[in-house]
Amino acid sequence: QGATPWADYEAVRRAEGRAEAVRRCADLAHEPDILARFAIEIDRAGFAGDARLPKLLYLVAITRLFDQPVSAVVKGPSSSGKSFLVKKVLEFVPDSAVHTMTSSSDKALIYSTESLRHRLLVVYEADGMGDYAQAILRSLLSEGHIVYETVVSEEGSPPTGRRIEVEGPTGFITTTTRTMLHPENETRYLSLTLSDTAESTREATRRIAEAASGQFT
Repeated sequence: QGATPWADYEAVRRAEGRAEAVRRCADLAHEPDILARFAIEIDRAGFAGDARLPKLLYLVAITRLFDQPVSAVVKGPSSSGKSFLVKKVLEFVPDSAVHTMTSSSDKALIYSTESLRHRLLVVYEADGMGDYAQAILRSLLSEGHIVYETVVSEEGSPPTGRRIEVEGPTGFITTTTRTMLHPENETRYLSLTLSDTAESTREATRRIAEAASGQFT
C-alpha cells in the first residue's frame, strides 16, 4: 500500500489529468526528504536490510525520464534476494514504465512491438540474454536507440532492404551471481552488491514469515 502514491501517479495523470495526480501525491511532492520516506515505505512493503540499495535502485528507475538514463546490475550470491529487491523497488514505479523479460532471443529487442522510449527494460538474470542480444542492448543504452538494417525477401519480388529503428532512451536493470559481467557491459551499468550475511538472511526470513502470516504492518 505504501507504494501506491508513487506507482499510481502516471495512471491517474493519464486518466484524470495532472492536477488530480498532483493532488493525490501532494504529500510526496512536499516531502522534504523523499528518499527517507521511500526507505520507510519499502520497509513496510517487506524489504529487509540496508535501505541504501533500494534507494539507489529507485533513483536509477527515475532516470528513465532523463535523456541519458542510468542502468544497474544487482550482484550477489544465489538466493541473496536480488530479484526480490528489484521487484520491491518496481512496486514504486508505474507498470507502464517497465518492460520485463526473463530471457530473450538474439533479435527480440529489434522486432519487439513494445515501446522502450523512457522506459525501464528489466531482465531478472543477465545470462537470460545471449551475446548478440547484449551487443544490441549496449547499442541501445549507449546511443539511445537501435538502427538495424536487414533484407526482406518476398515471393515473386527481388530482395529489398528494410531499416528498423527502435527508439530510446531506455534504462536497464538486471541481476547476476557473477562478480563481473562483460567488460563493455560493466562500463554501462551501476553495480549494486547484495550481501548474504547470516544476520541479513535471518532478518529477511523473519520479514517474509511475518508477511505470510499477516502479522506484518
